[in-house]
Amino acid sequence: MKSLSIPFRVDPAKVGPDQKINLVDLLGRLLESAGLHAYKLNMGVGDMNKQNHTWVLSCMKVDIDRWPVKEEKLI
Repeated sequence: MKSLSIPFRVDPAKVGPDQKINLVDLLGRLLESAGLHAYKLNMGVGDMNKQNHTWVLSCMKVDIDRWPVKEEKLI
């Protein structure tokens, strides 16, 4: 499977008092990246709907070694 890198910068509005990204926004970025990757593989929501298919995320586990900080660029 082809890999895909989607760079983004941690928005200052998405960090807490400790200047680290909050969990909800970090998970949102992971889901957004997954959706864009699926779209590039012609497996996005629109592609799946044309075939009367869909998907549901029922669980997510993320191990975080280091929290990204404000203005940090992530790939």
